[in-house]
Amino acid sequence: MTLDQMTQWFGWMLAINLIMYAAACAVVIGAPGWLERIHGRMFEMESADLRRLYIGYLATYKILLIVFSFTPWLALQLMG
Repeated sequence: MTLDQMTQWFGWMLAINLIMYAAACAVVIGAPGWLERIHGRMFEMESADLRRLYIGYLATYKILLIVFSFTPWLALQLMG
């Protein structure tokens, strides 16, 4: 696999993950009541606990996105 192919691979991976992260943020921010009702019934959890879990999920997703998608893409961009 060439440097160009790897750069493209990580670029597309970054783009797809950014879209998925933006969609997750939009749902958590845009429809919190709906989301909390569904998950509250499914897992029998309080609204405050669910909000903490949502924030933890988004934070973990962002860190993993930076470490496994953005950083390799940036390194490959700087090398090429």
